Amino acid sequence: MVALPDVAVAAGAYGGPALRVAEQAREAKHAAQLAAYRRVLVDGPVVTLGFRHMKIEFDPRAVLTLGDLGSVYPSLHVIDDWGILDVTGGALVKADWTSVVASAPLTSSPRIVTGTG
Repeated sequence: MVALPDVAVAAGAYGGPALRVAEQAREAKHAAQLAAYRRVLVDGPVVTLGFRHMKIEFDPRAVLTLGDLGSVYPSLHVIDDWGILDVTGGALVKADWTSVVASAPLTSSPRIVTGTG
């Protein structure tokens, strides 16, 4: 039978307490980020644009999931039949990839819509 090391001793040898604190801080930051995106892109006033012939660019390393609602892309560039959407403050692509949701625009003209996203 193999003797297993004492977990507390092993954790101490590898900086376990500091690692635990860092991971808890990282998780708290992640949870706050998701809550903020949910407030803006799910609970707040939004605009939803349906995909028809979408071309999309994003950083795959930055994608965050909101579960069944879809994925948040902190920055996103979409070209579709309706025009161009450039987002630097987060957009939600629905889980079924049928549409993109951005925060409601602050101003608009016949050709340009501007918002916080």
